[in-house]
Amino acid sequence: MIPVDEGIKYTIKSIAVSGEVIFTSSDILDKVESKPDKVFDSVMFENDVNTVRSMYAGKGYIFAQIKDSYVYDDDIGTVEIKLDITEGSVAYISQIKIRGNYVTKDKVIRRELNLEEGEAFDSNKIKKAQENVYNLDFLIMW
Repeated sequence: MIPVDEGIKYTIKSIAVSGEVIFTSSDILDKVESKPDKVFDSVMFENDVNTVRSMYAGKGYIFAQIKDSYVYDDDIGTVEIKLDITEGSVAYISQIKIRGNYVTKDKVIRRELNLEEGEAFDSNKIKKAQENVYNLDFLIMW
């Protein structure tokens, strides 16, 4: 028999967000699944951080940095979570290059992109453009 000690089960005491400008703290906390008084799950919280990154990438802030820090209280089994967000600047699409198509005209592919050079980067539009090009049965390489 192998003895296993799982350690302390932590519950979330609080989640604090700082540094946000585009979104309010309540906007961010509404999107995350981790909530105060729930059991802390590090995998779920990592998914929550990725959700927040996606929120910023959807607005063009693809260089936004999210630093998470934890304060554990071993005596009562709680954890305080702090997210510090640094937005950075908005990224813009400088060029759209279409290469390797020898039969189809560029305008056929370009119209499926729904993206324009010079507009703010929007990760949701990029995903949709990728789907549209895949639906044309082309192989796309970013």
